[in-house]
Formats: sequence, structure tokens, C-alpha cells
Amino acid sequence: MEQYFRSKWVESGLTPIGSLLMSLISFAGSAQLSVLPMLQEHSSIYAMILTTFLINSRHLLYGLSLSPFFSSFDRKFNNFTAYF
Repeated sequence: MEQYFRSKWVESGLTPIGSLLMSLISFAGSAQLSVLPMLQEHSSIYAMILTTFLINSRHLLYGLSLSPFFSSFDRKFNNFTAYF
């Protein structure tokens, strides 16, 4: 799937390094798919950032709903596993 995103990013005019950075920065594939047409339409960078933020904000709700289950674990463990 990652190869698909990279090829679409390069087709839209982004450099291969730029497409790699987008894959590293954005964890949500849906955010990548929503920003791609915005990039092709030459939308504002602020609109792209806001769209990505709103799509990724769902992870905050996931975290808030799961926090009671992880409250008994050590903070270092939670910080380590938060990335995964």
C-alpha cells in the first residue's frame, strides 16, 4: 500500500523525498489520500494542515477512550507503547 501512495505522490508533482517524508509524518492513510487531491488542485497549505489535523484528531478520541485501561501501567511503559 505504501508503494501506491509514493507513486501517486510522485505523479502529483511531489519529489520522492517529499513523499517519503509525508509517509513518515502522517500516520493516517486517509489523511494522505485526502491531501493528495488538495495538492493536485494547488490548495492552501493551511487547508491541507487543517484537514490532516482534523482527520488525525480521531486518534485523540481513541486514546481518551482507552486511557482507563492503561492507567494501571507504568508511565514509561505507556510512553514507549504509545508509538505503536
